[in-house]
Amino acid sequence: MKGNATRKVKVFTLLNLVFALALAAGCSGSSSPGDGGTDAGTDGGGDGEKFCPATMTDLSGLAGTVHEDPITQDTTWTAEDSPHIVSKGNTHLNITGATLTIEPCAVVLLDPESGIKVSGGGSLVADGTASEPIRFGRNGSDPWQDLVIEKDSHAVLHEVTLEGGGSNATGSYSGATLVALGPTDRQYVANVEVRNLTVRDSQGLGVLMRRHTAFVQGSSGLVISGSGAASSQGAAPWPIQIDIEAASTLP
Repeated sequence: MKGNATRKVKVFTLLNLVFALALAAGCSGSSSPGDGGTDAGTDGGGDGEKFCPATMTDLSGLAGTVHEDPITQDTTWTAEDSPHIVSKGNTHLNITGATLTIEPCAVVLLDPESGIKVSGGGSLVADGTASEPIRFGRNGSDPWQDLVIEKDSHAVLHEVTLEGGGSNATGSYSGATLVALGPTDRQYVANVEVRNLTVRDSQGLGVLMRRHTAFVQGSSGLVISGSGAASSQGAAPWPIQIDIEAASTLP
């Protein structure tokens, strides 16, 4: 009998210990109302959502960052410092021999007539995701100029929207928002890599693949809509212009 009693006490004590440990674990993982919990989002809002300007409809509460100087060293534009405002007047912000990386969730707004040009072996890397996209748009109501990729340079545009560009509607780029330039010697250059790229509401062409340029193999998900907003002024209203020999690379 004594042995049975001893075993019963041991079992009872063990069950109490297991229950106490389970209760302690449950309490340590909980949070009291208003303390933000342990799973608060990176924006500190406590709702588990990342601060993502690219998915916001109202950016008026954000200070933003103005960019006027050429980029000649590797640079990153962060989501936190959005919107990134390109203010160059009737010209381009040049990225020369360097890489501009644009973080997922970042927003780039361009002043009227301002654009971005990548040249001299430079790169523009905008590698967004479905839940953390990247957005380029107009700063105000008037269109911005274009994003130009020279033949010796490269662009990565993943989960990106380019909206409201092509202010040079009757110029040499036919009011295109995205312009890729190739060589003239019929040696094709694949200098634009896209995945789920949307080009929307361009004044003229949505995309101009000029001369002998092509999309990088494996590109996919190019969507162009609303091209030719300024067609009444002579701008080309087509979604894209590309050399027939490069048409097989269309995403």
